[in-house]
Amino acid sequence: MLTKPRDPAKMLRSSASIRRQKRFSPLMLIGAAVTVIAMLIGVSVFVIIPRLASHAAAGVNMNCTLIIPANPLTAQGLATPYQLVATNPAQGACHEANINQAAFVQAVILDPQTGQMSAYEPVVVDQGTQPAVAPVAPQLPAGAIVGIWFGDNGTVLTLQNNAKAAAQNNDAATQNTNAAAQQANANAAQNQQQTQAQAQNVVQQGQMQVAGPGMNTGNCVNGLANSSFGQFAYCNAVNFFQTANQLIAAGKITIPALGTAKDGMACPSTRDFGIVDMDQSDNVQTQYLATANGQIAQLNAANQAQLQGATTLGNPSDNALVSKVLDPALGCTAFTIPDQVNPGTPTATMPTDELQAAAQQQPPVALIPSMDDFVLVNGQPNLNKINAYRAGVDQTLAATLNDASTTTYCQNIVNVALPRLNLDMQNFQNVASPDGGATANSLFTFLANRLNTTLGAGGLNCVGALNIQNPIALTTNGNGVVTAATITVKPLPANGNGNAGNGNGNTGAGGVQQVATGGATINLVTAAGNAPVALNITYPNHPNQLINVNVATNSCTGTPIFTQRENTNGNSQNMANTVINNLQGVQAIPNNWFFTVTDPAQNNMVVGCGSVTANGITGTATLGTVATACIPANPAGGTMPVAGTTPVAGMTPVAGTTPVAGATPATMPTTAACAPATNPGNQNANGGQGTQTHHKKHHY
Repeated sequence: MLTKPRDPAKMLRSSASIRRQKRFSPLMLIGAAVTVIAMLIGVSVFVIIPRLASHAAAGVNMNCTLIIPANPLTAQGLATPYQLVATNPAQGACHEANINQAAFVQAVILDPQTGQMSAYEPVVVDQGTQPAVAPVAPQLPAGAIVGIWFGDNGTVLTLQNNAKAAAQNNDAATQNTNAAAQQANANAAQNQQQTQAQAQNVVQQGQMQVAGPGMNTGNCVNGLANSSFGQFAYCNAVNFFQTANQLIAAGKITIPALGTAKDGMACPSTRDFGIVDMDQSDNVQTQYLATANGQIAQLNAANQAQLQGATTLGNPSDNALVSKVLDPALGCTAFTIPDQVNPGTPTATMPTDELQAAAQQQPPVALIPSMDDFVLVNGQPNLNKINAYRAGVDQTLAATLNDASTTTYCQNIVNVALPRLNLDMQNFQNVASPDGGATANSLFTFLANRLNTTLGAGGLNCVGALNIQNPIALTTNGNGVVTAATITVKPLPANGNGNAGNGNGNTGAGGVQQVATGGATINLVTAAGNAPVALNITYPNHPNQLINVNVATNSCTGTPIFTQRENTNGNSQNMANTVINNLQGVQAIPNNWFFTVTDPAQNNMVVGCGSVTANGITGTATLGTVATACIPANPAGGTMPVAGTTPVAGMTPVAGTTPVAGATPATMPTTAACAPATNPGNQNANGGQGTQTHHKKHHY
């Protein structure tokens, strides 16, 4: 999302010295004296037109239904206006010219023979009305594969089959799954795990068959039975992406490189943790023209010339933020394709954005997390809904909820977004806010505000999942506009004392981030003076990445006596074997050892730690299970150095690994007072929920 209707009761999460203000969005200024508010996106302007105030007086119905025309995947279907109507008329009418209710449609036409792609934006009108200008007739090549994506400025957009519209009388029930899909959903809810084939089957079963007499199948997905995504939906996306990826592999579609930005880093994609928010990959770049009497037309040069004074309506989105705002600010170039509605003006689209992100984004890669509001069912993560959404945006399906861990997602946002936004601060301070100054006075403060919300309790609740303070402090003026922001690149623990490594669970078990899972088994061979180590590590969402495995003394952040460089495989796992050498004279595994995983890409930050449970010559460590820091019972005696002061080096490395010399080993007590640590703030692996309380937001 870019900026969407926000609950006006939500408050800014600012530093203690800043007066807390209600947070307003320009889309929520309904019925106010100002009836025209510009939201600048590149060279386009989204406005609230005067008729908005009349609807606001009675309260705006934020839940609308979009009636899909017959044959939606054909040239005739694309050129037929979609019709907007209230899902429940008792809640008020829906009008496409009302920016808070407007729905948007974006199609991409793919030639399966040549790989050529073009965009087309079907128009949306109020039910029973005609567009201000007849839609452009699209041209489809033989055998064309058409994908359609939907965005919405309201809260819940429901897709409805045109053939059944009259009989249903705008029934609010979602129609996008059949009994088989419901049963699959129930089964998956029991164990929340699926194979890729099972996940694909659920998605296929969940497709609404937009068919009737003389109608083609639309393969539309609105969510699950009685649980819509919200502002997002799609038709035939699975088939589109399957064909597109085959053409990419065959060399018929060339995906452009992301390029290098002004700041020396890679240009952002829609899956870059530097720019994602609480609900990535939602909404589309489509824009329409609205006349003073509320009629709608496609946006192109001809219609702008014909409809003098018409205003531009848009669907604020993450995709538009990247292609129209961030790319120009960073000196990057968006991936565009020809637009059949507006010839001579190539456009970026959601599906091509996702194809580029899938091909070019380097790890860590942002994929829909389990606590994204769009994929919750009754406030809880749901694997079927996660995969139904991911399938519509060409993302890897999740086998378990842990594959969509929100805790991991949050940690990656903290690790990537904070330093990059801080790096680009000066540049972005000189770029206008995408909302025209309604909520922020620059691109920097706009992004800081957005990131503050994403990390906060009203977003993904990363502050709760990671047990940290919100690292973005906002300053606002009397109108609630964000005028300054301070970024703490290394967030403070929730208790605010800066002591994140004392073993008391301030950040996670052991006072460190617990992202990696699994553990290690250590067997001491006294005769050989070494200890073979069997690794079983998963570092979620970090495939083919360098990691360090370590044994430290006394705590998760203690002095390392052993470090071994390893690499995760394509599944973000490492199951190698290594050896701790130079243990001559050691008769039993000390009980003050801690097994850790650190990430060289993050300055060797600890991303997983487990205390070693010693039982003679055998020791086991489970990442996330940590005893309190071990303090020698008698520091002056009872200690046993490891090979004196000889540095420990990881010998006999697994093929493809490089041993890293450890630091001078610390003395290790033969006995120490180590007790299991309680950690009420630690999140479990089930999608990052733990004790986290997620607050449903009005999507924005």
